[in-house]
Amino acid sequence: DDTPPETGSCTLTITVAAFDATPIGALQGSGFATPFPNQTRSIEGVVIGHDDEIGQSTSGVFPEDRGLFVQDAGDGDDATSDGIYVAEILDPQMLEHFPLGTTVRVTGVVREKFNQTILDTNGNATAVQARGPGVLPSAVTLDPALAKAQTDGAGGRSYYERFEGSRVRIDQGTANSGGTNKFH
Repeated sequence: DDTPPETGSCTLTITVAAFDATPIGALQGSGFATPFPNQTRSIEGVVIGHDDEIGQSTSGVFPEDRGLFVQDAGDGDDATSDGIYVAEILDPQMLEHFPLGTTVRVTGVVREKFNQTILDTNGNATAVQARGPGVLPSAVTLDPALAKAQTDGAGGRSYYERFEGSRVRIDQGTANSGGTNKFH
């Protein structure tokens, strides 16, 4: 066939949407419960901890008990926590895929569980995306006098609430033994 090949041109428009992250402090709010209950939200932060044991002695009854603790750079408000628990990470390689210090983007449903604000992925395998290495935020040292003086509210303890899900340290503690899992 001696027919010359046809040529043409086209124009492509690619729109890249910005990742619409809600600051973790906004999700936590300044009270005992989130101001965004049952809403789907996204966050970006650094993995600061793991809980790799599904609830009720790893029976799988409570898969939301397995997840990541994630903290962002903070909103500058001492009344809000900059960390949150990301629930229901079912990836069997969670510790390898999301090691401490990994920047992640997460989308899930904001919920309260046992007076703790969580971002529940509902087991969605694509809800957490590793974005590369990040910097672990500095741990805040808890003040024993403020901890002792805190008040109990309907949804938690006033002083500890502002550190929920965040990196903290204590100057001294009391050790005890016993228990075989995270619930005992």
